[in-house]
Amino acid sequence: MVEYQRRLLLAAEGQRVALLRLCCSDQDGRDWCRQRFTVFEVLHWMWVEGQGDSDLLALWPLPPSHATLILALAPDGYRPGKLAQMLFPRAGSYRLDEKGIHGPVARDIPNELHELLRRRILEIKPPPGYRFRETERTLELIPEEIGPRLSLSQEVVQESGAEMIVYDAKDSGEIEGSLGLAAGPELESAWRRQLAESSRELGQAHLTPAYGELYTRGTRWVGHIITIIQDTPEGPWCPRPEQLAEGVQSILRQAEQHNVSRVAFTALGTGQGRVPPERCARLLVEAVRKHQSEHPESEMRVTFCLPVDRDFQAFQRVLAN
Repeated sequence: MVEYQRRLLLAAEGQRVALLRLCCSDQDGRDWCRQRFTVFEVLHWMWVEGQGDSDLLALWPLPPSHATLILALAPDGYRPGKLAQMLFPRAGSYRLDEKGIHGPVARDIPNELHELLRRRILEIKPPPGYRFRETERTLELIPEEIGPRLSLSQEVVQESGAEMIVYDAKDSGEIEGSLGLAAGPELESAWRRQLAESSRELGQAHLTPAYGELYTRGTRWVGHIITIIQDTPEGPWCPRPEQLAEGVQSILRQAEQHNVSRVAFTALGTGQGRVPPERCARLLVEAVRKHQSEHPESEMRVTFCLPVDRDFQAFQRVLAN
């Protein structure tokens, strides 16, 4: 056994798994191997040599939160579809970086697994309507683009995983519904502080950090475009939708300043604001395209998150024309 241990310590990469099995053939050998090698090293050796052995990996005490993932990555148990279901269980956009996976379902990833996981994810067939985008430090699952740097999605904006999300804010400072629940009270407090120093005019664009589940899902910034005026004779609504275009361009300029890679918008004003979806689509798409034409070198992507069918269809028609 001592001879096997000596040979394992001296072995070149590509010649270790068979020796490791021999060294782990009794309890003393297993204890010795666990003291000298990590499960991540062993997993790497298996992929280098093409020798999967989930039973061998299971000899290491695996952290409960990562055990299933580590065993699923062993070459003998690896299935791209199974891995996709584990990492991307809900529809939406995701981002892998050194801290883990961010998106509709976030997951911590041991830093030692980052590169191996990155390579395996690129073998997965993206869901319909999505694609992978790889950069030096991140790997993103994002919607396919419709035209240059522009895409549509039917996911709700707070689950998009976009680095910045933008919604139709009220001039009262209230943040209601699922966005408020996902962000927690800190977002509304930050938004109200910004409003206190502004004129609260329709179309004004403000930026605050993201909080709560939004941050966990990968969102770092929230754009607030004043779209709903509360105290009017007609009730809460958006009386002059054309003013939203400047708000869109203002938010995009701020996104460029913060080096944001992806911005996700709601259909501003089509709900409580009573803006016809077709008009909203024309105004917003034109504003985004104007910004993109003025910044041809920018790699920032824009997604319209449109879970309501009539909004999605209206944007599809505008983009088709």
